[in-house]
Order: sequence, then C-alpha cells, then structure tokens
Amino acid sequence: MVLQGGKTDFTCNLQPVEGVTCSNGLSAMPLDADTFVLSNGIKVAPGPKGTLVLSNGITANRGSAGWIRFSSGLDARREGRHVKFSNGATCDQPDDVKAFCKGAE
Repeated sequence: MVLQGGKTDFTCNLQPVEGVTCSNGLSAMPLDADTFVLSNGIKVAPGPKGTLVLSNGITANRGSAGWIRFSSGLDARREGRHVKFSNGATCDQPDDVKAFCKGAE
C-alpha cells in the first residue's frame, strides 16, 4: 500500500471478508493463497526464485542486505513489526490485523 500511498499517513485493517482496507482508500483482496489484487486492479503474485511480480510490470526481490528492492526504485526493509521504506515512509504493525503508516517525507 505504501507503493502508492504517497505522503499521506494512513491506517490499514485486515477484515475477515474484505481483505485489507486502508483509510487512504486503497485495499487488497486475496485471489488465492499466494496472489492478491489491489483496489486499483494491480495483481501481485509470486514469481520465479522468490520474486514478486506485479501486473503493472514492477517486480520485487530481496537484496543481500535484507532490503526488498522494487524495480520502480523503492526499497523496503522489515524489522520485526516495523517496515522502513527508502522514500522515508514507515509502517508499524502492532498486531496481525492493523498497521499504522506514516507517509513519505
């Protein structure tokens, strides 16, 4: 969600039926055990060798330093329940159903 969340802070909640819904209007719904679709129609699926493939052409893989590198230029690193992004955005996940994200600076 941070990939398209911009500079606005937002909260996301896992809903039993709706998938993940966020206060910035974005959402994600599972299509099957490994694939989900964002509210803008972009599908996210596993790719070869542990990569992620987005239907808009963006790919992601894990770098040697533990960062997830997106082909769009954004990097992300998970540290426990905290995620830090190379654009300055951060997300904290206090439990398995909620995340609080601070937009990029």
